[in-house]
Amino acid sequence: MLDATDINAIRTGPRGAAPVVLLHSAGLDLTYWDAQIEVLCRDHDVIALDLPGHGRSHGKAQDISIENMSEVMSAAIARLHTEGPVHLVGLSVGGLVAQAIALQHPRLLCSLVLIDTAASFSAAGRGAMRERAEAARRGGMDAVLPGLFAHWFMPETLVRRPHLVDRATKTLLHDDPDVHAALWEMIAAFDVADRLGAITVPTLVLVGEHDSSSPVSCAQHLCGMISHSRLRIVPGAAHLSPLESPDVVTGHIAAFLQEATG
Repeated sequence: MLDATDINAIRTGPRGAAPVVLLHSAGLDLTYWDAQIEVLCRDHDVIALDLPGHGRSHGKAQDISIENMSEVMSAAIARLHTEGPVHLVGLSVGGLVAQAIALQHPRLLCSLVLIDTAASFSAAGRGAMRERAEAARRGGMDAVLPGLFAHWFMPETLVRRPHLVDRATKTLLHDDPDVHAALWEMIAAFDVADRLGAITVPTLVLVGEHDSSSPVSCAQHLCGMISHSRLRIVPGAAHLSPLESPDVVTGHIAAFLQEATG
């Protein structure tokens, strides 16, 4: 069973400032928050974490469940920061984990930012995720890359920003296929739609205009169910809007944090 010491983290910014915790997307790692960290650390105590089985965090396929991940990430946050609640930011599957933490450990949070994520998925979406899991098991990480990138990035990004695609490719090819498969099965089973009303902290919901994995309708649903929430749509971005439109996304987060911090 994983514990907080199994989770890799980096920390920067002034200690004693408002703490901001960042949870990344499926298959990637904490380094993909680099653009956001560079800006947010000027005024905030920023902590970025590798999810279990990602980056330099330990974790095997059997550790990948929403219950395990939310508990171990909550423990890691508490271990790193023990002086009051944090602003929690989650992208994609990091947003799923962030929702679970908000529901299971509400006192740990003072605000929530959910980016390109959802509270549940359609039957067709769940089926595609389970197929992706099987592809990873049968063919390894090479088998899942084309399908992922078609959702993660806009077509022009794939053509005009090959360095971004190359970076993500190299990260994903180092991932454990069994962990990746278990993660997609976890995502497919995720459903907290009927519990969102219990989230009472101020919440910012961000979504790429052309996100096909967690579309604008999913973001609208989150906002409709979370009482103190607001929606911002990122123009010209797909599922990984913080990578495709870092300045826009970071600007929205910074403005929200400034208001939430008072």
